[in-house]
Amino acid sequence: IVNELLASQATVDIADRWGNTPLRDAVSVGHTVIAGILVGKGGKLHLDEREASSELCKRARIGDLEGIRLLLSCKIDANAVDYDGRSCLHLAASEGSMHVLRELLTHGVNKNCRDRWNGTALADAVRNGHRQCAVELHKAGGELAFDEARAASELNALARAGDLEGIKLLIE
Repeated sequence: IVNELLASQATVDIADRWGNTPLRDAVSVGHTVIAGILVGKGGKLHLDEREASSELCKRARIGDLEGIRLLLSCKIDANAVDYDGRSCLHLAASEGSMHVLRELLTHGVNKNCRDRWNGTALADAVRNGHRQCAVELHKAGGELAFDEARAASELNALARAGDLEGIKLLIE
């Protein structure tokens, strides 16, 4: 049906009364093939940074790699941040979504984006015990961005919790 509509010169970037485009609708329900066709014909999502970040972060949080790829293929800025200044890389690192994290790194995301608490994706991976994500981020140039006081506080919290693995990871 989509191909027939496009062959009849249907407008791929038309918006409904809520501002939603056919591409946006296809993406929201996960119709990857239709979304790909619409992108190829010039379709646009028309998401502002907040909306783009919300979509990316939601999918990073649940480890939805195909959803992330779909959004990035629609030219969404992988560095969009939410209301707390957190990027989808922060969420992937926080949740230990290694496959999403690797995909984002191949798209040139800012590895050292800081949220409103001055936290980085690497700090989130370390704090949540996701060693593999932490190592990958560190190899890619990610930084903890801890000053001496914050490093001491993080080490103390890990020691109080008896988290030897967390202490080792933070020291590494």
